[in-house]
Amino acid sequence: MQYFIYISKERVDELFETAFDHVIDGIEVSKSKSDKSDGNAGLTIAGIFKTSLSFGRADSESSQSKARITAVSRLKDVVDAISKTQTVLPLADAINESDVAPADWYLFQGSLTGKNWERGSVQVILTGSIAGWEIRLSCRAPDFSGLYKEGEDYIPTSTNYFLFEGEISLSMIGLVRIAHISREKHILRGSPLFLILQSEKDAAEASKDVAF
Repeated sequence: MQYFIYISKERVDELFETAFDHVIDGIEVSKSKSDKSDGNAGLTIAGIFKTSLSFGRADSESSQSKARITAVSRLKDVVDAISKTQTVLPLADAINESDVAPADWYLFQGSLTGKNWERGSVQVILTGSIAGWEIRLSCRAPDFSGLYKEGEDYIPTSTNYFLFEGEISLSMIGLVRIAHISREKHILRGSPLFLILQSEKDAAEASKDVAF
């Protein structure tokens, strides 16, 4: 079962305002993708958006809220605009021993966990590894489908509990922007536009058909 575990709602709203003007992040771009874009980087995402994915588990009442339905709808339009106007590469293919090929966005597929997260903190750092590099993704607690605030704490629920408690790594796929590359330490720091929680079967199927 797949569902959106994370959507950067503020980021999506910002990009949605420019998604139809062929301008993203204030940078004018052509209507065609850059020659640097990998032709094998987006059918996975396109295929995902052809299916009906909820923000949170399908049986979760919160996933049916108007705000979350709007977030998913806007995200689809933003991703469509990115795929047509921005350079997108599969992160695993873009990485080599000493560097990362430049791109506007990267398609991440791998396992992440939320070690060292404090329940009262708005910031959540998801960590994992890919192609011999460590990746650290900075996220906001309110943008997860499985964190609910009670008093001063964010309370993880359902499958997401194991993610936030750092007990296990969960398989995800999503679009990320890399903000900093530590070449000496082989560490990538960035933030996701969205992340989709996958089962092992989902992950295996997606890996067979990765394109953007």
